[in-house]
Amino acid sequence: MPRGRPPRQEARPEPRVWRPTPRQARFLSCPADEACYGGAAAGGKSKALVICAAGNPEQNVFNNPNWKALILRRTFPDLERTLIQYSQELFQGKGKYDGQKYRWTFPGGGHIQFGHMQSEADKYNYKSAEYNRICFDEVTEFTETQYLYLFSRNRSSDPNLKPVMRCATNPGGIGHNWVKRRFIQRDDG
Repeated sequence: MPRGRPPRQEARPEPRVWRPTPRQARFLSCPADEACYGGAAAGGKSKALVICAAGNPEQNVFNNPNWKALILRRTFPDLERTLIQYSQELFQGKGKYDGQKYRWTFPGGGHIQFGHMQSEADKYNYKSAEYNRICFDEVTEFTETQYLYLFSRNRSSDPNLKPVMRCATNPGGIGHNWVKRRFIQRDDG
C-alpha cells in the first residue's frame, strides 16, 4: 500500500436554501384570492412566483395530488430565461421536470406547468384546464382580456385547495394602465 496522504475528498456543496426577503414573505403570505407584486427589476418577484406556485407548508405541490399550478409569461423564451431556470434551482431533486411538456411532477402527484400567451388567441389554449394556482410573471405584458380569461381556469375540484391568482410586474408594458387600475387605483369601497 502506498504511503502518503489519503486521496483528497471533493467538498460537496451545501444545498441552496431559498429564504424570502421581507417583501417576498409578505407577498407569499397574502391571504387574498388575487395579489400583485410590483416593483423595480431585480427585486425577486419572479422567484417569489415560482415559490408561490409550489404552495405553502399546509397545502402544496409536494403533498397534494390535486395540486395544479400554472406559471405564465408572454413568450416562451422569457420562460426559459427566468422562471424555468429558477424552478430548476429550487426544485432539483424534489421532483421531475419534463422538458417536452414544460412541467414539473412531484412525488405526491402535484404539478407545476409553464405556459405562454404570445398572441391574444393563445388564451384559448387553456380552455377546459383547471389550475388552483395561476401565476403571471410580468403581467403588464399581457392584455386585460388574457388575464381575465384565465380566471375561468382558476378553479379546483378539491375543496381543500383555494383557487389563487398571483402576478408580478415592473412598470410599463401594454397592460400598464389596466394593471394600475386593477391593483393600485382600486376603489374598495
